[in-house]
Amino acid sequence: MNYPRRRLGIRNYFSRVSALKRRCFVSSIFFFKYLQRFIFQLIMQCKLCEREMELLTVHHLIPRQNTKRKKADLGPTVNICSACHKQIHALFDNKYLARELNTLEKLKNEHQMQKFLSWLKKQSSRKKVRVSRSR
Repeated sequence: MNYPRRRLGIRNYFSRVSALKRRCFVSSIFFFKYLQRFIFQLIMQCKLCEREMELLTVHHLIPRQNTKRKKADLGPTVNICSACHKQIHALFDNKYLARELNTLEKLKNEHQMQKFLSWLKKQSSRKKVRVSRSR
């Protein structure tokens, strides 16, 4: 097909494209909508706040800073939401996390985290949570 050299708007373009190309374009839109629905069904639960989230981050219970120097195994990890992850690192430094809060139960039982978790459980999973970095 010979198209004119002028710029074509989207409507003009689709009026000149063959029916087969239009069908492929429409089917790709439906495929991406189906894929989007499928991805949103893969909702996981945060191990700390127990909210259902779309994305989780990996938290090393023993910080990598300590295991890198010793060239040891990275240690256990936990999948938690970004709000919990930011709050952990805002409240505690890596030395304290490695020494005292190296299990999930210890993190949940820490007084400062309990206050935060009790508030966070009431929030929607879509709400973006701000964390103050004061230590």
